[in-house]
Amino acid sequence: MKGIFKLAAVLLACLPILGPIHTAGASEVTPAMAAEVKARAEAGDARAQCSLGLMFHAGQGAPQDYAEARRWFEKSATQGNRNAQFNLGLMYAKGQGGPQDFEQARRWYGEAARQGNAAAQFNLGLMHYHGQGGPRDFEQARRWFEKAAAQGFALAQCSLGTLYDKGHGVPQDKKTAKEWFRKACKGNSRQGCDAYRQLNDAGF
Repeated sequence: MKGIFKLAAVLLACLPILGPIHTAGASEVTPAMAAEVKARAEAGDARAQCSLGLMFHAGQGAPQDYAEARRWFEKSATQGNRNAQFNLGLMYAKGQGGPQDFEQARRWYGEAARQGNAAAQFNLGLMHYHGQGGPRDFEQARRWFEKAAAQGFALAQCSLGTLYDKGHGVPQDKKTAKEWFRKACKGNSRQGCDAYRQLNDAGF
């Protein structure tokens, strides 16, 4: 049975301020749109700061510059924007725009997770599971996976299945593992489907 999976590693869009900027391709982010986002960001608008971070990260409407992306995500994150907090945590975890720093990644995932961000809850659970940025703690991993799984986050459901399958932080329980893998499979997790079939074929 495969182990705990990789980070949820797709940056999250910010709450819309100009509508199309969050769904448009690079060619559709016009200079006027980019200028308006930049002006709002420099005026202290947290959503615009998050959007500007995305623009610098993706090279859409601005030159690709991870250091600038991190800087603008941090400005937004410190104002409480949970998607910027997740994005900042991910950049710290991956070492984008500056040195890799798991303690800072755990910090910012935690900020977003406590605001109900499912991807952050999952990634925070992974950091507890692997002991990144702090002590290894299966109980905390389970806690955060459960919060993300309750929101239908398939990667967290699959990881809960792995915890029960291996008995990490919970009593080993193949039937409960199979149920979590089933839910993950319904959420289009290929790993969840594979793990479900393995347990089903083994008679659980």
